[in-house]
Amino acid sequence: MNINFSFKGLDQSAGLKEYAEKRLTKLERFITQNTQVEVFFVKDKNEKKTEIKLNHKGEDYFAVESSEEFDQSIDFCVDKISKQIKKSKEKRIDRRGR
Repeated sequence: MNINFSFKGLDQSAGLKEYAEKRLTKLERFITQNTQVEVFFVKDKNEKKTEIKLNHKGEDYFAVESSEEFDQSIDFCVDKISKQIKKSKEKRIDRRGR
């Protein structure tokens, strides 16, 4: 999994990168090694927003979440993407069964 990080409105943080990488390992059971992942951290006045964009086998998955802390928004984004991947996989299995 190739992960690219972008920061807007704040300095790069090794702690945020490590936490995001740790949480993204949850997705490794669904995706292959050469999957591209882009993580954007945006900080506006009181809002901390995380966006995760993942390209896996030609399909794009995208999640955006805002919260008071980046840790929470990372967790929610990873959960959203894992649900999207599972749903997509179930659809492919259903199509094969027909």
